[in-house]
Amino acid sequence: MFSMVAIESGSVWNSGIVHSLWNILIIGGGLSISEKADEYSVMTYVLDSKDFVFTGGEFGIESSIIALLGYVIVTLAAICMIKKKAKV
Repeated sequence: MFSMVAIESGSVWNSGIVHSLWNILIIGGGLSISEKADEYSVMTYVLDSKDFVFTGGEFGIESSIIALLGYVIVTLAAICMIKKKAKV
C-alpha cells in the first residue's frame, strides 16, 4: 500500500507521511479498535467479537480482515491513479 502511494505520487515522502499518520492514529493512541476499551485513546471502538479474523488477535486490528480490505482499497485506488496518469 505504501509503495503504491510512493509510485503514484513520485515521492517516497508522501508514502512516509501516510505511514506516519497511520502510526500516529493507531499506535499513538488516537484511535483504538479492539476487544476491550482503551482508556488512554482519544477514540475507542470496542469490537463485539473475539474472532481473530475481525480483531487481528494478539497483533491487533492492523492484521484483521477489516484492515486488509482497507489496504487493498488504497492500493487499488493508487493503481487506478497510476494508470490514469499513464494515459495522459
